[in-house]
Amino acid sequence: QVKKLQVMLRQANDQLEKTMKDKQELEDYMKQSAEDSSNQISLLMAKCQKSENFLNELQQAFLQAKRSVQEQMAVLTQSREQVSEELVRLQKDNESLQGKHSLHVSLQQAEDFILPEAAEV
Repeated sequence: QVKKLQVMLRQANDQLEKTMKDKQELEDYMKQSAEDSSNQISLLMAKCQKSENFLNELQQAFLQAKRSVQEQMAVLTQSREQVSEELVRLQKDNESLQGKHSLHVSLQQAEDFILPEAAEV
């Protein structure tokens, strides 16, 4: 009976040892997993911060580009208005000159005015 109890005790100790070994392996695995997860979280947080910084830079660049385009549009609009005003002025000048030319031609025809063919030297 003592031998039987000793065998049972040895089996219990073996089982306890195996259980303790399994427990330690699980604890080591959990510790390693926690460290890996922590490292991954740190990397992701760093990437997230980098992405946020990049986004902020892009937003600032976009706003600057937008302001620049708006300023250029204002200059172009003003230039277009000036060109339009100049075109109207030139059209009026042209009409006036055409009228004067027509009048001059009419006067020449009415007076039978003949232009000299060549200037004499």
